[in-house]
Amino acid sequence: MPHDSRSEIDIIPYQCEKTLPSGNTLIFAPHPDDEVFGCGGAIIRHIAQEDVLLVVIATDGGFPVRDHQNTTEYATIRETETLSAADILGYGQPVFLRYPDRSLTADEGLIGTLLDIITNFQPANIYLPAASEIHPDHLALHKAGTQAAIRYYDDVNLVYYEVGQPLHPNFLHDITDIHPILDHAMDCFVSQQEVQDYKRHINALHAYRTYTLPRDTYFAEAFRIVRSNRLKSGDTLWQQRPILGAKVAITPHSPANYPLISVIVRTMNRPELPEALQSLAKQTYPNIEVIVVDALGEKK
Repeated sequence: MPHDSRSEIDIIPYQCEKTLPSGNTLIFAPHPDDEVFGCGGAIIRHIAQEDVLLVVIATDGGFPVRDHQNTTEYATIRETETLSAADILGYGQPVFLRYPDRSLTADEGLIGTLLDIITNFQPANIYLPAASEIHPDHLALHKAGTQAAIRYYDDVNLVYYEVGQPLHPNFLHDITDIHPILDHAMDCFVSQQEVQDYKRHINALHAYRTYTLPRDTYFAEAFRIVRSNRLKSGDTLWQQRPILGAKVAITPHSPANYPLISVIVRTMNRPELPEALQSLAKQTYPNIEVIVVDALGEKK
């Protein structure tokens, strides 16, 4: 039987970073607390890097978790908790869009609102919930935020984060040194942690993310970073889990620091096109876009 040369490093990063892609950074969170549970370490790090940061909370968080709770009062409590966490993290005032909790829909209204925010803020990095999330608001914000980034004129880093369900990462962020600050910020969400021990769950997730990292790394955040121009080409292969044997880019630097390489694929709609795109998806260079040109030029 032939020797199988595949290893874990083909599937998940074995290196982590204490620096993040620099520049204006926009955080989209579905509920008050997701900005901390999902990417609180990144918020701390971007502030330390002196990046301009804007946090936008999409819903009011008012969906009652107990029968006797008043939606308006509960939403106010959750916003107050987010303000307390923001003070600890040091990023200033978040923007509250106040859509009703569990009402988010990835429609033109939400996409347009997010696109306006993106256009006005001009970010280099946009943080969004990952496609692997299980909460409907998380998924709606993922879809609407991704579509808004596709429509935005500039190329940005889309940084997908995990909260309720692990994603498949291509970037691990070492938060061991800043974990005490994040841990303190998570304590602010008293109302949520009366319902579920989210802090314990998130800390467990961050500890698990060090599985492939050095022994002195105790906590890490996992992200999937994709350049928005790659999505503008119509490429959806980035969403798929990598096939065993396909290399995942493991580099000491952010993918944003590499020159963009454009690959132009001329096609006459032959059946070999999907195979060609799959081949490109297996490449190891971390900053690439694929442009497909229909050589037939037929009207649809």
